[in-house]
Amino acid sequence: MYIRYKLNDKDMETTITKEQIENLGIEFIQKDDRSDVEEKYSGSTKYQYEEFCDCCGRGIKGEPKFFIHAIEPGLVIPTSITHTLLEAEDIVSMGCYPIGSECKKKYPKEYVSNELI
Repeated sequence: MYIRYKLNDKDMETTITKEQIENLGIEFIQKDDRSDVEEKYSGSTKYQYEEFCDCCGRGIKGEPKFFIHAIEPGLVIPTSITHTLLEAEDIVSMGCYPIGSECKKKYPKEYVSNELI
């Protein structure tokens, strides 16, 4: 059975089964898409940001210092889960995304990395 969730009030279904998640021994965290906020900051001449928080969409000053690991749009897993473990369960990583220092507080510490993994 595939995992179902909502993203911006849209019903979503993953390509990942509940069994795959159970085999990894993890829980995922769902986050909202904030691309509308990112558009506000990226389209403005007032704000000169190159990186944006994947959680809230706000600009990140300087180089990003915190990252989250996603396996589906809106689904975040602990950063300790390696690509090898994901591949063993036929799960494809979407990679790591930067988050700001305020949004870092919204996640348990095992879901945030100080470097790209």
